[in-house]
Amino acid sequence: MRIKILILFLLFSSVVAAQQADLKSPRATYQTFYNNLQEGNLDIAKASKVINSRHVFSRNKRIELVGDLKSYIDHKNLAIIIDSIPANKDYRDSISNKHFIILAEGVSLEKYGKNWYISKVTIDVMPNLIASTGEDAENEIIDAEENVLSRRKEQQQAREVELAKISRMDVDLSSPYATLKFYTENIEVDPAIAARIISNRDISHLEDRIEIANKLNRFFNGKGVLIDLDKVSEDPDFTDSLKVGKHTFEISYRFADIYLEKDGNNWYLSK
Repeated sequence: MRIKILILFLLFSSVVAAQQADLKSPRATYQTFYNNLQEGNLDIAKASKVINSRHVFSRNKRIELVGDLKSYIDHKNLAIIIDSIPANKDYRDSISNKHFIILAEGVSLEKYGKNWYISKVTIDVMPNLIASTGEDAENEIIDAEENVLSRRKEQQQAREVELAKISRMDVDLSSPYATLKFYTENIEVDPAIAARIISNRDISHLEDRIEIANKLNRFFNGKGVLIDLDKVSEDPDFTDSLKVGKHTFEISYRFADIYLEKDGNNWYLSK
């Protein structure tokens, strides 16, 4: 009986592993797309994983789109050489300094979270790609792609201005209560604001501070941690009774390694 269960478990594990797609780098993502759309090795469901479900919710639509994209690449005889695509999971475009790479006319990849996917730009211009059959259509593709990239650039510039304002705004981190109140009030509004509870002397890059603030929020939500501000000290000079002379405050008794620490006049998430 145990042997049968083990065999079934191994079979199930192998099926699950086969269904997983490698999207860890630009090259891996394109290989997943390309390899699973070849005759004799057709697995269009697996190939469709290169489109982020947050951009296209419908699984059937994702399947349709990867098929259309393959047809476009074949029709245009686009020379996308797999070995020339970066295998670096943290690849950045040298001009924009973003996790973004253009593979061919109208086709690009972008990193979301830990994985690389067909970029939102490509998805947005997909109707033009599919309809392209002549010079006019090709010009429409270029124009559409340039418009999308231009909008993205404008959005990025506006965001940079907004982030600069956030970095200069006055915040009250004078006590454990003030810091946690500030965090809980802003994490859902804008993680960049909530990330002010992390000292830039500890974590120098803003993107890293924002990622940490988001991870902390996901961790608390996943573990069911509720921050009860009524139980948080408002004393600017609070000291932990178990750590003599230490200006530290545990956010939750369940996770003693996650705590605030006083630095100067402010309380920050400890390094």
